[in-house]
Amino acid sequence: MAFIDDIQSRDTALFPVVTFALFDGSYERVGIKPFTLDGEQYSPLLLSSPSIKESIDLENRKYKISNVSLKISNVEYNGLRFTDIQIPLNTEVLIYWVSPSCTIIDDCYLAYKGTVRAITHDEKTCNITLEDISQSTLHRDVPVALLGTNDEIPEKYRIKPVPMVYGTVDRSPVVINHTESGTEW
Repeated sequence: MAFIDDIQSRDTALFPVVTFALFDGSYERVGIKPFTLDGEQYSPLLLSSPSIKESIDLENRKYKISNVSLKISNVEYNGLRFTDIQIPLNTEVLIYWVSPSCTIIDDCYLAYKGTVRAITHDEKTCNITLEDISQSTLHRDVPVALLGTNDEIPEKYRIKPVPMVYGTVDRSPVVINHTESGTEW
C-alpha cells in the first residue's frame, strides 16, 4: 500500500517506468531517470511520460482502443542504442507509475498493459506505438459453437454453426436433434 499512501500526501513525485517482456523470457526496462526496482536497473531512456487515453461512445456503441506512444532515446547508452535490442511486434509492454516508497514492482501502480504495434526510429529517437490488450480479450469470433458429429444430428447439419438469433424472429432457425423417441426442437 506504499503507492496509495504516497498519493494521499500533499506532494507527490510519481514517474513512469516501462517494461518490455521479450519473447526469449528476458525484459527490457526503461524509465525517465536511472532507477532500480526489485534489483533490476531501469535505463534513463524514456524521453517523455506516456499519455494514456480511452473512450467509449455508449450512444453509438463504439469502443476506441487506447493507443500509447512511447518516445525513447536512441542515442548510445552503455555501449548500445535502444534499437540494438530487438523488440518485435506483439511484445507485451507494461507501464507502471512509481512513487518514492516503492521498493518492489508490486508496490507500483500498473497503469497500462498492451502490445507493440509499430516501431519507427532515427538516429536520436525511437517511437513505439502500443495498443491495449482489450481488443484481444473483448473480441469473439462468431459463431461461438458448432454442432457436433453425433449420430443424433442429421448428416447435412453436422459441424455447422449453431444458429444465433437475437430478438423475436418469425420462423427462427433451430437445431434439430433426432432421438429414439422422435425429433426434438
